[in-house]
Amino acid sequence: MASHHGALAPGSPGLPGGPGGSAGPGAAEGVLHLPDGVRSPGLHVRGLRVQFSTRSEAGDAVLRSAVDGMDLDVAAGELVAILGANGCGKSTTLKSVIGLAPVTSGEVWVDGEQVLPHHRTSAAEQHEARRRVAMIFQQVNLVRRRTVLDNVCAGALGRLPLRRSLVASLFPHDLRAEAMLCLDRVGLADRALDRVGQLSGGQQQRVAVARALCQRASVLLADEPTSALDPAASTQVMELLATLAHDEGLAVVAVLHDPELAREHADRLVGMVAGRERLNGAPDAVTRDAVEHLYSAETATVTVTRTTVGTRISA
Repeated sequence: MASHHGALAPGSPGLPGGPGGSAGPGAAEGVLHLPDGVRSPGLHVRGLRVQFSTRSEAGDAVLRSAVDGMDLDVAAGELVAILGANGCGKSTTLKSVIGLAPVTSGEVWVDGEQVLPHHRTSAAEQHEARRRVAMIFQQVNLVRRRTVLDNVCAGALGRLPLRRSLVASLFPHDLRAEAMLCLDRVGLADRALDRVGQLSGGQQQRVAVARALCQRASVLLADEPTSALDPAASTQVMELLATLAHDEGLAVVAVLHDPELAREHADRLVGMVAGRERLNGAPDAVTRDAVEHLYSAETATVTVTRTTVGTRISA
């Protein structure tokens, strides 16, 4: 089981990134100093900021920060749940990691390799690092008319030559065998030849997880994977994510809308307000009042920067 940070936020003495932490690799004179801990397996985010331009009610040009200096560490073998009100930046954080949202500033490390900023690594290194990160969505983005097996094989498209990836019938035999093993890991090997459209919502989410496994990802991001499921199916999906973390060593991050589901299955809870971390600790170290405060109206304010005068109004 991965160690936890307790209820302290990054930047505290003795924690990764804090003033009391030990010097990371490369701290010697003349060598780039790396943030503490980023060379360890898993996902490490430092100072992530995502801003977008809009207009205020008064017509001023403003930058709104969907994510405002977010730090996040998820170790290999750990399941972390991110909680917070709608619009607090939790889904944008995951999308930024995988390249589906534009990043204004910050660093992202996957298994010790830097993914962001792009100029720090070669295109080949970026591709390899991003291949290690898979994401499953609330809307599972499967091809409903194709078979379960074909959908899982699609997880390997990034490592196939173009000629073998154009149509499903050209998928190599060894890839199909690997995809069957992935389906067996999520308990759906017996549905391999069924069309995805014939499966229940919970089964489709498990197919999406199998597709991520076929990608050979070491970091799994799940954006509200249970929000459209009934309680029984939600429990099955969360138990599967926990198994992948604890038994197979994946670093798993799940954005969840149900705090009690998070408490039951996650190793650590991270709470966000207005694009920033507000709590970070093991479930038994985080009070229910602290979690409820994440959803209170007075805390859920988006950070705004007025571009004309350069002042910032923060939550």
